[in-house]
Amino acid sequence: MVDIIVTGHGRFSEGLLSALQLIVGEQRNVQNVNFLETDSVENLSFHLEKALEKTGKEVIFLTDLLGGSPFKESVMLKKQYPDKNIEVISGTNFPLLLSAVMQSSEDALELAQTIVTEGQAAMVRYRPASKRQRGFKKISSRNSKRIRKRRRNLMKIQKFENILDLTDEVVALVEKIVENRADSVLCFACGETPRPVMNRLVEMKKSGEIDFSRVRIIGLDEWIGVGRDTVGSCQQMLYDDFFIPLNLREDQIMLFDGLTEDLDKEIEKMNHVIEDLGIDFILLGIGMNGHIGLNEPGCEVDVKAHLIDLSEMTQTVMKKYFAEQAETSLTQGLSLGFQQILSAEHIVLMATGERKAEIVEKVVQHEPTNEIPATLLKNSTKETLFFVDAEAGRLIT
Repeated sequence: MVDIIVTGHGRFSEGLLSALQLIVGEQRNVQNVNFLETDSVENLSFHLEKALEKTGKEVIFLTDLLGGSPFKESVMLKKQYPDKNIEVISGTNFPLLLSAVMQSSEDALELAQTIVTEGQAAMVRYRPASKRQRGFKKISSRNSKRIRKRRRNLMKIQKFENILDLTDEVVALVEKIVENRADSVLCFACGETPRPVMNRLVEMKKSGEIDFSRVRIIGLDEWIGVGRDTVGSCQQMLYDDFFIPLNLREDQIMLFDGLTEDLDKEIEKMNHVIEDLGIDFILLGIGMNGHIGLNEPGCEVDVKAHLIDLSEMTQTVMKKYFAEQAETSLTQGLSLGFQQILSAEHIVLMATGERKAEIVEKVVQHEPTNEIPATLLKNSTKETLFFVDAEAGRLIT
């Protein structure tokens, strides 16, 4: 575990620690040192060193102002304690601190690089919303662009001999996440690809191997014009395949309503839920044209939940889900945007079956582009896994 010392002018550090405790509770590896108007630099240095003496080998100082006394004294301590791996960060904000305590890294340098990126990415300016979209535009400094470039293409690709082995790997990850955080927020795509994962999790719940009593689940997308009673809708599949067998309560479920008369309100509601809760894990499937959720080729990258016009390919493929409604004509959908998808702490993209082989090859070979939305997952700074079975991965080595 990396120990963290927050320090800054006035009660800056005390305020951050108070906010942190409100959100995640007391953190034993986090200390704070104030630098009040009545304090001398010597007094500040003394208290910082006392805090440092309580830490292990891996330490990060989070300071407020580059070149200020808290920053300078932290740097001096870094030089005085070469036996410790100490990193010093300035410009600390609350998302950066929150990210620091939520990461599992045990290396100060690795953690520092990650949380600086997170802190910068959390800075947004309000952008006037279009008719159907809500979102914020990120402020991208030259430095943050360089960091993102170094971290690009961290998506790990793994090929499995069969669907069973692939499913076991995904289920093991979900089990670990729920075990570590009982009230985890999970997001599942619906359809054929993730169904084996859902079936296995239902089996585990029934046998007492996993506890879903506090888990919250968010929907990824939904077609406009269908609801829970429509066979083939995302709501219908998720409830029948997953929620009902798991015996989830309604207060654990947040899905898009494809029958709503107020799309703007529906989008805003989902955005607020994710802003408040975040996403711990998201399981995705990949469309034949590379779409993720209902984010089609040419989609906007920096948006939250939004309304989407469906491509001709998606409209053709989706007919298999609505066999009982042969006359159903669906042209639009609601989906989480890539800003939210990429914010998930753990991302798993699944592809199974020979018919997905060509799009899998394209995703592996191409740099991130919104023309192949699945490639945008390579821009994630979080754990991102691309699991394919032997048939879907037959064109890649």
